[in-house]
Amino acid sequence: MKNYKDYMDKLSVDETLHGRIMYRLTQAHTRQHADTNNLRKYIFTAACVTAILFFVAGVYLRINIWNTTPNRISSNIPNTTAEPELHRDKSDTLQQGSAVYHDVDASELIRQASSGKIPYGFFFNNRLIELVNINPGTKNNGVRWEERKYTKNDVESALQTSVKNPDLPDGDYTVKQYVLVDNATKSVIAYQTAYYYFNKDTLEFRNRFSVFYFADQYFRTDALEHMKNTSISNDGIFISNFPKPANVHAKVPYVSKLVYAKNDVLVVIEAEADFVQEDGVVDKEKSLERYRQTDKELVEIMKSLI
Repeated sequence: MKNYKDYMDKLSVDETLHGRIMYRLTQAHTRQHADTNNLRKYIFTAACVTAILFFVAGVYLRINIWNTTPNRISSNIPNTTAEPELHRDKSDTLQQGSAVYHDVDASELIRQASSGKIPYGFFFNNRLIELVNINPGTKNNGVRWEERKYTKNDVESALQTSVKNPDLPDGDYTVKQYVLVDNATKSVIAYQTAYYYFNKDTLEFRNRFSVFYFADQYFRTDALEHMKNTSISNDGIFISNFPKPANVHAKVPYVSKLVYAKNDVLVVIEAEADFVQEDGVVDKEKSLERYRQTDKELVEIMKSLI
């Protein structure tokens, strides 16, 4: 090795070759330095991009956390706010078991024509107007029924009580909602949800179940006390003054109701059924069977609410 070094030390080159060698060495160092700087730039850029991506992902997740709600079908129908067992199909219907809601206007349903004049207080919504005690001496006691959508939460907040979801009868139905409004104060003093059952192919009306919620403070409590026919005991639900249908009257529809009270809040369910008519003739047996089935379903709805 010593002889090799001595030999190399004795070698010499002219100035031109020496300049070329030194120039090559300088350029190599410059390229190496530039490559190092470029690598550093690439690493820094990649780090910045990664940090930005993490930040954007974090913001996106946070937005989703605060703005995502459970995948539930909502409804303005009180007591039928969609639960997991409810399903919506392509025809814009809402199904709970075998009870199927259809977006149909109740005024389009075909009713059997009644030949007699129905008294004003025959249906409970009008009877309730007669029982109002806050505006004596004024027309309709200063109140009116107004069609208005509301939710179960609205009823619970107004009456300070819990409201259960009803077990609806099987069949096809639509819904209308009403509130009883005090004309003087514009406040709501009663709620009504009417479930109309019908033949979905012919739109023939079959029966109706109207659920009323209200506090007794706005009404004649003596009359309401007399109307109560549903109570709860240790043996279960007891129903009194609930006669079974025994006749068919073509002049007026069949109507029955259950009245229950707890903590000064009343729950009233009224059932209405049309008589069955075939070829222009009232079928008594089929009509009575419809009435009995309607009463049975009425009782089951009340049981599910109390």
